[in-house]
Amino acid sequence: MLCIMTSYEQAKEGFRHAYIRMKNINRNKIEPLRKELQKFNLMYISDSKD
Repeated sequence: MLCIMTSYEQAKEGFRHAYIRMKNINRNKIEPLRKELQKFNLMYISDSKD
């Protein structure tokens, strides 16, 4: 994990927006990770190949 950034400014009261930046994730683990993060209202995953 490279970093986590949070913001309350545009989030509903009692909530926050969280941005997680990760690198060098095993491609076989991306789908299970996406499914796990769906419960947090995941907006998108950007995957770039080396």
